[in-house]
Amino acid sequence: KKLKVLEDISFKINKGDCIALLGRNGSGKTTLLKTISGLLLPDQGSIFFKNGIDQKISIVNTNDRSFFFRLSVYENLRFFSSYNDDFDKKVLEVLGFLNLLNRKDSLYMTLSSGEKKKVSFARAILRNAKVLLFDEVTSNLDIVAKKEILDFIKNLLVEKKVHAVIFSTHSLDEVIGLANKIIMLEDSTLVREIEISKELSIKELSELFLKW
Repeated sequence: KKLKVLEDISFKINKGDCIALLGRNGSGKTTLLKTISGLLLPDQGSIFFKNGIDQKISIVNTNDRSFFFRLSVYENLRFFSSYNDDFDKKVLEVLGFLNLLNRKDSLYMTLSSGEKKKVSFARAILRNAKVLLFDEVTSNLDIVAKKEILDFIKNLLVEKKVHAVIFSTHSLDEVIGLANKIIMLEDSTLVREIEISKELSIKELSELFLKW
């Protein structure tokens, strides 16, 4: 018997969008992000790009095991990077942007949880991705590290290092602080799409979260 994990999902992403993906556990958020990234192939449906030009999409994988513990930050990023000739220049720029220059030669295994998440960001940027996907990226972080991570995501868009961001979350603060749009999933289906600035005040958004 086939199980439908996602059904009837359709939405548009514009340049500069930061989209919050909301839904209860098991609603299909992670599956949708993996499908958009290409890690999972849908039985039906497609992703279409404006003018037919593909944009590189990367899901920011914060799983420790996706890195080499006994290699340095620099060595890990060298392994995963899409850049060749100008890698050294690019990695210094990205690590500076993420306030990680002082950890460039540190072994990955010695990093804090927040620093490891930043290295995940660096890897995605060095793959030259233009659309970044985050799956509950601030989970298990303290307040200071969480704020840093949210600021970095915001700056990625402000400084035009990426074209768009989609992130799943259960945090109202993250939605208010980052998103300009919300996509809500329920039982594997898109049930509501909202433009925050036009349709929803902070009070209304808070009430919506309480119901959710």
